Amino acid sequence: MTNEFKNFYFLHIRKTGGRYFKEYILKQLEDKVEKLPIKDRHEGWKKEIDDNTYVFSILRDPVEYICSVYAHMISTRAGLLHPSNENGKHTDSIKDNIVNIELDKKYMFEWIRYNKWTHNLQSKEILHTSEEYNNILNIIIKKYSKDNNVDKELLYERLNRINLLVRQVSLKNPESIVKKLCDDLNIELAGEIQKDTLTYHNMASTNLYNSLTEEDKIEIRQMFDIDNEIYNNHSIFSQLDNVCSFCGEYSYTTKFDSSWKKYSYCSNCIESGKALLG
Repeated sequence: MTNEFKNFYFLHIRKTGGRYFKEYILKQLEDKVEKLPIKDRHEGWKKEIDDNTYVFSILRDPVEYICSVYAHMISTRAGLLHPSNENGKHTDSIKDNIVNIELDKKYMFEWIRYNKWTHNLQSKEILHTSEEYNNILNIIIKKYSKDNNVDKELLYERLNRINLLVRQVSLKNPESIVKKLCDDLNIELAGEIQKDTLTYHNMASTNLYNSLTEEDKIEIRQMFDIDNEIYNNHSIFSQLDNVCSFCGEYSYTTKFDSSWKKYSYCSNCIESGKALLG
């Protein structure tokens, strides 16, 4: 890198689209981006993060998130995921013959209520760090088996330290993320960015989410109150996926000004000509 950042760290929170980001975005950036050493896929907040480290992370809607976590756990236990590719590398890709699997939401709610460590799990992954002989999930389960209090002051301190924090919905149109990364890091794109091909998408998660009523979603948001709070705190996210500056509705931003932070507009306002940019 030719600017102030000497390291790039992807704070990868499970089930937020990180595998797509690494495969289809990070690999297409020039090798000037040097990630910190990663032993596991999910390491949390590494001690090596300093002022010279550019931090990128993705958060997901808490309701979608826990549906995905639960569906992944069930699919794994049932042997419904491809365990590895031809190189022996773990992929967690979905087997073609299970796209229509249905999960009962009743059992998911029982699992969430019993396993309180799952509550605000995205926040907990930001707060903790994996250790040499213990992965981050084991650390979280042990710490929050009795005391489920989350250190919000430290959480917001770290959220505000992240250089580029986006919502998972941004990955549907990744061009803005790529341009922002290239601008911030003063690097060039090495290859073509592909749209999300759902390579790692578990339809069981989508089916489960679609089975939820509004009352179900409210209950989940109450159990995941801190995750829900930060997901809806627009000030900590990049303007790449903020609320529309014209109509005030939340929508993925397709246009932005040169400062990357002053204005953002939803696609409906842009297409209708209501929002005048520039």
